Amino acid sequence: MRLDGFFSLAANHHDGALLSRPFVLESDTIEINARTYGGAIRYELVAPYHEKDRGNPAGKPIAGFTQDDCEVFRGDELNFKLSWRGGSDLSTLRGRRVMLKMALQHAEIYSFTI
Repeated sequence: MRLDGFFSLAANHHDGALLSRPFVLESDTIEINARTYGGAIRYELVAPYHEKDRGNPAGKPIAGFTQDDCEVFRGDELNFKLSWRGGSDLSTLRGRRVMLKMALQHAEIYSFTI
C-alpha cells in the first residue's frame, strides 16, 4: 500500500483543484505525495482570503510563488519538494499566513506536508 494511499484527490479527464486552509508557514519547504498519469500538477502560494498581507490583495498569488513560477510536477513521488524557479527554500515566507493552491490534470494527490 502506498504511503497515505487510503485516500486521494483525483482529477481525470476533468481538471481538479485543491485549496488548503490558511496556515502559518513554519518550515522551509512543502512536500507532496502525488502521481500523474500523463498530466501535471501546478501550484502556488496565495494570501488568505480573509486578510490583506504585505500589499497582496486577499486571495491573490504571492509574487515569486505563482503557478507561472512553479516547477510543474509530473511523475510519481512520495516526497516531492515544491519549487519555484528552481528553488524550494521558503524561508523568506516563514511565519507568514498563506494558503496552498493546486491545479491537477490527470493526477492524484495523496498528501502534502507543510
